[in-house]
Amino acid sequence: MAGFKGLGGCEPVRACLNFGKSMNAGRIEYSNGEYYFYTEGVTTSVSLAIQAVHQDRIQIGKALGCKLKPINQAIHEAGLGREGSLYNSIVEYLQN
Repeated sequence: MAGFKGLGGCEPVRACLNFGKSMNAGRIEYSNGEYYFYTEGVTTSVSLAIQAVHQDRIQIGKALGCKLKPINQAIHEAGLGREGSLYNSIVEYLQN
């Protein structure tokens, strides 16, 4: 998360991104830790799975009376990517 300084204190967002890392566990083990999540591990499919987990979190928050932002919106509002999909936000951030 070092690159996402604007979200460093946002533990729920970090937890959702960590879910994406667990989806890449085999690749991480195979590479003996020489692995770069944002460039190697975030594919369209992984980002959709991360967003699905985050959507569940939003629904739980709603049931508890909390209004939570979608992960892609939080990234955009932190100035770390354009509005839209999580995948596009991350790819754009890495290109800058």
